[in-house]
Amino acid sequence: MKHEVPAFPVKINEEREFRGRFIEVEYPGMSLRDWFAGQALRGIKIEEQADLEYAAEEAYRISDAMLKAREES
Repeated sequence: MKHEVPAFPVKINEEREFRGRFIEVEYPGMSLRDWFAGQALRGIKIEEQADLEYAAEEAYRISDAMLKAREES
């Protein structure tokens, strides 16, 4: 599974001065897996503090299933 595919593929390169030298900086953004998990999390009902870990794990399970379905289609 390709978990490192960016959700919003934008290539931004810029140079910044750091301690008197110019360095190239890239902003890769979030992975598609993280984006899917965040969207899935919006639909998971969380009633208690103890449910937070479960909700996060469930969001990534849903995300992984979405990525798998995407690869198979």
